[in-house]
Amino acid sequence: MKLQYKNFRGKVYFVRQSLTKIGKVKYVCSTKESDSDLNVMPDGMEFYEKASGLVGIRKKLVSKITEEEYKFVQTECQRLAAPNLVRFELSEDAVSVYSAKKLDLSKFGIMLFQTDKADDLLASSATFMPSLRFSLADEKKREFAVERMCFMGDRDEWYFLECGKLAKLVKKYAPHIEKESMFDFL
Repeated sequence: MKLQYKNFRGKVYFVRQSLTKIGKVKYVCSTKESDSDLNVMPDGMEFYEKASGLVGIRKKLVSKITEEEYKFVQTECQRLAAPNLVRFELSEDAVSVYSAKKLDLSKFGIMLFQTDKADDLLASSATFMPSLRFSLADEKKREFAVERMCFMGDRDEWYFLECGKLAKLVKKYAPHIEKESMFDFL
């Protein structure tokens, strides 16, 4: 069976190997099945999914963020913000939180009953934008810096808010995801 990965939007991706111009091996993910698709994951590689749903293959990520810290950010942001409208990306030293606005489809004459299936439908078609980022600031003390995305003109930048313990920061800022109150934090 061919190696495949299904993203949160339901698209299936396949992996194939190709060569760069200088003859190095590279791995590519595609939604189109091919005879050259791989059957097994290459050693030291893993699938990764961006918050947008785009899937790629990379060297296995070694992060300074512990599994418990990552799960805590996921669980609390989903609980305090919106379970289906928050996505996450883990990097070497940070957890980025992406969010999507919950659409009020009644404005368009579309009525959906409040069900998990309706929420899943909205989430699978949503556009996710960066919202918060928790970066490991002090590895020994396990303190984090929290930043919010600032969309100003043609420059999108992370705006530093404060440093502290992860639990305190998540509980303070996660409830403001996709709310105007997020912009009250300078």
